[in-house]
Amino acid sequence: MRPLIIISILLLLAVLIIAGPLLESLLDRVLSSTAHAGHRHQRDSVRPTGR
Repeated sequence: MRPLIIISILLLLAVLIIAGPLLESLLDRVLSSTAHAGHRHQRDSVRPTGR
């Protein structure tokens, strides 16, 4: 194994660790916005009715 490969793998892991939560929140926001635009009643049926 060349040190360059090891360094690149470590960098990739670091990027994933840092960008993982950010991507997840961004994806969640996009999904929620699309759900609001289109299938709203479908999403409400999934939620528990009692508040």
